[in-house]
Amino acid sequence: MPGHPPSEWDEQWGVQAYVSAEDEAGHKGIGEGLLASGIPPEAVTTLVNDFLSPAIRGRELNVTALNELMLKAIFSAGLGGISSIAISGIDVSLWDLLGKSEGKPLSRLLQEEGRMLDVSKIAGSEFSVPVYASFPRYGSCDLAMRAVEEAVKRGYTAIKLHQSISSTLDCVKSIREKFPKLKVAVDLNCSLDLEDALQQLPKMQDYGIEWFEEPLWPPDDFKGIRRLVEEGFPIAAGEDEFRPNGFEELCTAGVKYVQPDVAKSGGITGFLRALDVAERYDIKVAAHVRPHASYVNAAATLGVSLASPLVSWVEFPPFEFSGELFTNTPAIRDGMAIVKEAPGIGTEYKLLSYAYRKKLRALKFADLG
Repeated sequence: MPGHPPSEWDEQWGVQAYVSAEDEAGHKGIGEGLLASGIPPEAVTTLVNDFLSPAIRGRELNVTALNELMLKAIFSAGLGGISSIAISGIDVSLWDLLGKSEGKPLSRLLQEEGRMLDVSKIAGSEFSVPVYASFPRYGSCDLAMRAVEEAVKRGYTAIKLHQSISSTLDCVKSIREKFPKLKVAVDLNCSLDLEDALQQLPKMQDYGIEWFEEPLWPPDDFKGIRRLVEEGFPIAAGEDEFRPNGFEELCTAGVKYVQPDVAKSGGITGFLRALDVAERYDIKVAAHVRPHASYVNAAATLGVSLASPLVSWVEFPPFEFSGELFTNTPAIRDGMAIVKEAPGIGTEYKLLSYAYRKKLRALKFADLG
C-alpha cells in the first residue's frame, strides 16, 4: 500500500495470499484469500496446497459444485475462519479460470447460472459500480484529512474511516466542516460493548454518518446489533460472517447493509449465497473488500456486484492500483468505479509466473487489546 499519506497499517496490509488455478489447456485463473487479524500466510497456503486442491484436482470445472465439495471436505475442521478464506481464494480462481477458458466475463457466467443482472450498472462494454474510499488507520486527524482531500480529488464522493474510537469523533467533525456533502461511514472494528456503543454512537450520529460498521464485540452479538438498530443507528456488518445463516441473523436484526467479502465468505459462490439471503429480506449490500494494494478481489467484487441492484457499495482503496501488476484497472469518476468487461474477473495478474517469496509479517488489525 503506498503511504500517501503514511498510515499505521501500510506494512500490515501489504500481505497477500494468491491462488492460481490451471486447466489442461493451460488457461490460468487467479484468486486471493484475505489475510488479516494475525492469520499466518502458511496456514492458508497449507490448506490450499495440501488439503483442498487434492480434493478437487482433475474434476470438471463446475465452480458451484466444487465449492460445495470443498465445504464437505473440510467441515469437520470448521466452515469459517481460515477454512473459508482458503476456499474463497480457490473459488475466485476457479470462476476466473472458467471465464478465461471460455472467453466470457463474470457477468456472462452469472447470467448462465440464472442470475438477473443489474442493467443499470452496465453500459456497452463497460460497467460502473458505486465505490467508497476506505482508509487505513492514520496517526492523526490531520493525516486522515489529507487522505480525504486526496480521495475527493480522485473522484470519490464517499469515504470510510478506520480511526481509533478515541479519535473518530474529532476526525468526523473536521471532515464534516470541510466537506459537508461527503458521505462518511465509520468502521469501529468491533471495539465497543453495547453500553459503550449506546454512549459513543449518538455523538457521531449528529454528523450524518452513513453507517456504523461492526461496532460491537463480539461481532456475532446479534441481540446487541438489534438493540442498536432499534435505537435508530444505521449498522453495517458481515465481513466476519462465513455462512448464509450468519447473514440471515444480521438481516433479521435489521442492519442497513450486509457486507460479504469474496475473500472470506466462500469466494464468489459464497458471496452469491449471502446475496440470496439479502434479497429475501430486501437488505442492501455494501461489499467488503480489504483496501490493500491488490486488485484481484476488488475486480471479482466489481463483477459479482452486477448480480443484484441491492449491491449498493463496494469498498475500494483511496489510491490507484498498479498498472505494472494488474491489467484493466478501473477509473474513478463521481463516486463510481468504471471498468471494461474482460474474461473472468476482468484482470490479469502480471506476476502470476513469478516464484513465491516467503515473507511473514505481524498483522495488527483489531481493537481488542
